[in-house]
Amino acid sequence: MPRFLVGDDLGSLKLLKHGNEPDASGSKIQVKNVYQTEASIQGQERISVQALAALNLDGSNVMTAAAFSDGNTRLYHLQDDDSLTLVSSWAESRLKSNHFVGAALSENSVFSCTSNGILRRTSHSQNVSNEKPTHSLRALPTRLCDWKLAPGCNSFAYGGEEVALSVWDTEKAFSATSTPEDNTSAKKRKRSDALFPGEIWRAKNPPNDSLSLRQPIRITSIDFVPSSGSPCHIIAGTQAGDIQRYDTRSGRRPIGDWKGIAKTGGIRTLQSGCNKNELFVTDNGSNFYSLDLRNGSILYGYHGIAASITSIAASPTVLVSGAMDQYVRTHSVSPPAASTKERLDGKGIVLEKHFLQCTPTRIVWDGSTSEQAASNHNDDEELSDAEHDVWDELEAASDSDSDSEAKTQSKRPKKKKAL
Repeated sequence: MPRFLVGDDLGSLKLLKHGNEPDASGSKIQVKNVYQTEASIQGQERISVQALAALNLDGSNVMTAAAFSDGNTRLYHLQDDDSLTLVSSWAESRLKSNHFVGAALSENSVFSCTSNGILRRTSHSQNVSNEKPTHSLRALPTRLCDWKLAPGCNSFAYGGEEVALSVWDTEKAFSATSTPEDNTSAKKRKRSDALFPGEIWRAKNPPNDSLSLRQPIRITSIDFVPSSGSPCHIIAGTQAGDIQRYDTRSGRRPIGDWKGIAKTGGIRTLQSGCNKNELFVTDNGSNFYSLDLRNGSILYGYHGIAASITSIAASPTVLVSGAMDQYVRTHSVSPPAASTKERLDGKGIVLEKHFLQCTPTRIVWDGSTSEQAASNHNDDEELSDAEHDVWDELEAASDSDSDSEAKTQSKRPKKKKAL
């Protein structure tokens, strides 16, 4: 069964599993508390999980990183028995009144980004070590709302309030240094055309409205489109409720601009699905949609949710969401049709819900699949079947031996009784 990591507003980390069969209580959702901050336990301070990331290295070796509102970031190794082992931890001294807007993991680094533009890359080991992690810092624009690392970890993107969608090369971002000559030449160019050292692409500002007034840039959520097979496809949601799709190879204008997708308070969360051309969208109301990335049409919505969705995590078999009503929900998914002219086979529904007694803030899938568990189960079944076959053969041999002995005894001539 797929496994998800859930962070909440009390600083707790929980593991969530959705099985095919209900347990003794009748629910298919299993939730286990694996970590809680001491300050939250003692009631001294309310520390929340602001960013969460997980990386599945080889099926059983899962690393996870959690960034908390007190500035601490902790790296864990997620064991097969659903326990967390602390690998290392460090503090972000520049957080202050700001917050984390993103976190990500690569095979040897942990990335974290704050709303005031402090991007930190921390080298890590996959095992517990006494060595202190090494850090690299990069200053980005302030007032960021979201930050994402691209699949492959070669680039990252961000956006925010009056911060246009921008893509950077990961290695160049931490190695590039600006010189006075660069700053002088940059001042001579237009501000919108000047790229920072390490920046490889930036979206063009939206055109003026019908009254020739400048439209503000208010990006609330972004995500890469892994199903496209290229890190060049990026989705951005705005405070105005619009969704824009960009292809960095096709210029600085969006290749898709879909207006009024959000019904209440603008776009809150975007999450690319595991199926091709699939995007999940939530607003600041209780609306939760599946969107077709080919034309921006709403495929279906999830009903029965009475609160705003705070986080979404997608897996190949099930979709998990957390909401302000302190519930986590599992959802079924209906993939988009092969063609936009074809009708959808079905619609996704809410499968189960579980009350957490705290507000879930971040949810991530750890990369495990039911196929991995099934393969392990099948291996065990094959071994047990092989053992049964051996015993069956032995039983068959013993039966045949007893039959042959009986036939031999029947063929023996009977001795005549002496007179």
